[in-house]
Amino acid sequence: MAVPEVCNAGGVETVIRAILTGEQDELGEIPAGDLAKLILGLQSALAAAASTVVRQRRRSGTGRHPAAIEAASRLRFQGVEPGSVRAVFALPEVQLDDGAGRDDAPDLSQLAFGRLVDALRADEADLDPELARAIARLGNDLNIGVGGRRLELTSSGHRSGVLDAETRSRMNRTARRRPPRRDDVIVGNLVEADFERNTARVQPVAGPPVQITFPDEMADLVQANLRHVGEWHGEVSLDPATSAVNRMAVEELRVAEPLALGIEADSFWHHSTVEQLAREQGVVVPQRTEDLRTRLTFTDEEIDDFFSGADE
Repeated sequence: MAVPEVCNAGGVETVIRAILTGEQDELGEIPAGDLAKLILGLQSALAAAASTVVRQRRRSGTGRHPAAIEAASRLRFQGVEPGSVRAVFALPEVQLDDGAGRDDAPDLSQLAFGRLVDALRADEADLDPELARAIARLGNDLNIGVGGRRLELTSSGHRSGVLDAETRSRMNRTARRRPPRRDDVIVGNLVEADFERNTARVQPVAGPPVQITFPDEMADLVQANLRHVGEWHGEVSLDPATSAVNRMAVEELRVAEPLALGIEADSFWHHSTVEQLAREQGVVVPQRTEDLRTRLTFTDEEIDDFFSGADE
C-alpha cells in the first residue's frame, strides 16, 4: 500500500522515496544491512547538500546554521512499499532563518533535497566536492551498478534523480580529484600578506603554515592584524594524503583577546636564545663550582668530597 503524504500543523510534509532496483532488490530478498546503509547514506548526502545551501547563503550574509544542517537531514521513516524496494521518508520542516524574522523563510530540507537530485545530473566541473564525496559513499556502500542496481530518489514535490553506475563513477572521480573541504577555525599568527593578490600566510599554534585568501573588504582588517594572533574562520581545504589543513578561504577574522598575564601577547611568538633570556631575566652564569653549592639535601662533608673530586 502506498504511503500518503503526511499532514501536520504546518500543512503537508514533503515525502521522498528511495527506490532500489536490482536483481535481488525485492522485499524478502534484499539484505537488511543494505536498508541500513541506504538510510544512513541518504541522511549523510542530505546533510552535505544542506551544507552547500548554507555556505552559499552565508556568503550573502545570512550567518551560520550548523544546527539547521543536522535537523534538515533527520529523515522520518514512513515505511517500505512493495515491488522494488521503495523506502519512504518524510523530510523534516526546517525553516532557514535569513535574519529578517520572516514567516515565509525557505525550508532547508527541501532546498537540500533539490540540491542533492540536481547534483546527480550535474557535470563534474559543477559538483561541490563534499556533496560529491557523500554521494560517492552512498553509491559505494550500496554497490550501485553491481547486478544492475540503481537508486532513484523522488519527492512529492516532483523532484527526482538517479544514482546509477555512471553517476557513481562521476562522483568518485570528483571526490578523488578535489581535496576535501570543510568549515573550520584556525588560531594563528598572521606572518605575511600580499594585498595585490589578497593572499596571506598564517602560522597556527601547531602544525605547518596555512595559505589563506581573503575578500577585498577584509584587506584593512588583515593589514591591521599583521604580525598578530587571530581567529580565522572560513572554508578550509585538506591535504588528501595527511588530512592536514593547507588552505583557507577566509570569511571572518576575529582578533584574539590577549591573556591577562602581564606580558605582551606577541611575546609567545618570539624565539629568544638562552643568552638573551639570561640577560632579560638577570641570570648570572656561575664562575666557580663552589657557587653551585646547596645545603638542601647534602652535608658539608658530602659537598666537600664532591667538589674535591671535581677539582681533580
